[in-house]
Amino acid sequence: MAQQPVIKGRIVDSSTQKGIPYTNIGIEGTFFGTASDSTGAFQLKIPEGNEGRKILVSAVGYGNASYVIKDILDKKYLLIPLKEQTYSIKAVDVSATSKVLFRIVKNVIEKIPENFVSGPLRMEWYYQESEKIDSTENRLDAVILYSDKTGYSKPSILGAFKDRNYYYEHVRKNFKIYSFPSGQTGFDGLLDMDLARTYSSVFNENLLEDFDLHLDNTVLYNGDYVWVISYKLLKPDLAHSGDFFVKKLEGKMYVEKRNFALIRNECEIYSDWNNSQNRSLGTKLVSKKDVRYHFIALYSELFGLKYIGSLSCDESYTNPEGKRVSFYSSAKAMRIWRSSDMIVGRQYYENIPYDRKFWEDEFREPGL
Repeated sequence: MAQQPVIKGRIVDSSTQKGIPYTNIGIEGTFFGTASDSTGAFQLKIPEGNEGRKILVSAVGYGNASYVIKDILDKKYLLIPLKEQTYSIKAVDVSATSKVLFRIVKNVIEKIPENFVSGPLRMEWYYQESEKIDSTENRLDAVILYSDKTGYSKPSILGAFKDRNYYYEHVRKNFKIYSFPSGQTGFDGLLDMDLARTYSSVFNENLLEDFDLHLDNTVLYNGDYVWVISYKLLKPDLAHSGDFFVKKLEGKMYVEKRNFALIRNECEIYSDWNNSQNRSLGTKLVSKKDVRYHFIALYSELFGLKYIGSLSCDESYTNPEGKRVSFYSSAKAMRIWRSSDMIVGRQYYENIPYDRKFWEDEFREPGL
């Protein structure tokens, strides 16, 4: 089989030369694409027959860029600078008062069923996780099949738990499973970061008043104005964060002005302790101490409706042996389709044999 050409590179701010994380890189007129990592680096496989097309590069707050694929295939490493595009708040007639900001966020919450895809639906995810302790790194890649009975038509914590289910279809990893903790899956924790679906934290109208809101700036994304609204939890607790021992929570949301649709949410949380099974459990018989995690949820669009396109969480903590652990997990949607065929249950533990033929011959990088 002919090997697919790969474009490798890094997306950077044209002024600071710093990497721009989670930039969209896609092939014009197709569903093939990827997103840059936390440092701005990316690699994109080019399927046969697409050499004459362009790759399109877009990030919130930056101007777009495009390149004809055949003109850059011979480059070993592509450095793509994007120019920041920000606008004064007055340009979009938004006053940075708390009253106005609370009204904007309430509109975001109220319009979730209108702006986001409803169920029943199925999705296919590409999931990755990495755990580093000293010089040892355990890595896992997986393809996960997922179903959601109601989608975003009825966002709630209970509904999200009951209506969303999944199982691991294919797995490859560089470690063996000897116990339940070593085979415990991490996809469930990422799903909780889709706050628009769970109707939790700052995206719950009943909890919103307990946050301090601030309008950071207004940016341009794909020709539309986007509000960047920062939020900070005034009195951290379980109900507002999903974390029993939380001591700090703050984040940013990105909202399209034209329809109050959420396109990105990122949040950083600090906790004194965490239970290894679930951060919402209130017991100090735990394996995590001095926990910090930063998550990002990016929402994609299909036929005018939003859905969760990618989730990532960068976590660090101290284990019982006193060593600092870095744990990173991410999930990218590869496919989404309408289907009433629902999956039953969630797979919290996996020990699936490695399928060499699938990973070497059949698997393709996830699209946007």
